[in-house]
Amino acid sequence: MAATGNTFAESKDGDSFVFYPTFLTSIEAIKDTKIRLAMFEAVASYGVRGILPDFTEIDPIGLLDGMFSQIRFSIDAAKAKRDYINEVQRLKQDLRWKKITRSEYDNHIKGLADKYNINTTGYNGIQRNTYNVNIDVNENIDVNEKREIDIYTSGEAPHSLSLSPEEKEFIDFMGKYFPSVQQLDEPLKPEQYKNLCSRYGENRVKDKLTAMENRKDLLEKNKSAYKTVIKWIQRDEQK
Repeated sequence: MAATGNTFAESKDGDSFVFYPTFLTSIEAIKDTKIRLAMFEAVASYGVRGILPDFTEIDPIGLLDGMFSQIRFSIDAAKAKRDYINEVQRLKQDLRWKKITRSEYDNHIKGLADKYNINTTGYNGIQRNTYNVNIDVNENIDVNEKREIDIYTSGEAPHSLSLSPEEKEFIDFMGKYFPSVQQLDEPLKPEQYKNLCSRYGENRVKDKLTAMENRKDLLEKNKSAYKTVIKWIQRDEQK
């Protein structure tokens, strides 16, 4: 199997990538040991060094190319998401420390969406992300893996397989009425909202969320949506 060259700029040691369980399942289905090993090497070489494989010698009819293309899309989508999230977090930090204005932040976010080919319409402008690559969502998530993903931050895209109907409704609600609140480093989550409403009443909580949403310096002076609501309510009680 020959390599066909680099598809992206790489560091000296190469890049990292996620090897999803579905990759292993697909590759293990290959009966021929030599071809199975070649596919393993192809995935590793592309994931680390961006080198595209050439299966012509061992598979002249192109069946392996079809299998590899699906894996390639998954790798590319995961890297795009990772890089996008990292850059968004850096921008949020710059905004917090007033290195950039809110207008500059918004423009940068739009530029990142274009750069990584990400549709950012919907929740909070940047939170309901749809990666415009030809990939099955099942390639991106191992539904049997019980790792927690913070789906409410502005850098992480919610996946339909990870969300209950209640969580989806909450995300829609917060994205529609309190998008800036959800851009905090620690956005509000459903269980936290329920806890606040139980302690202080829903109307009071909504009033505080509205006040937070209208604060121009919200992102610069606060980190946690949950703690900020509590702090503001307690401050009122002390007056």
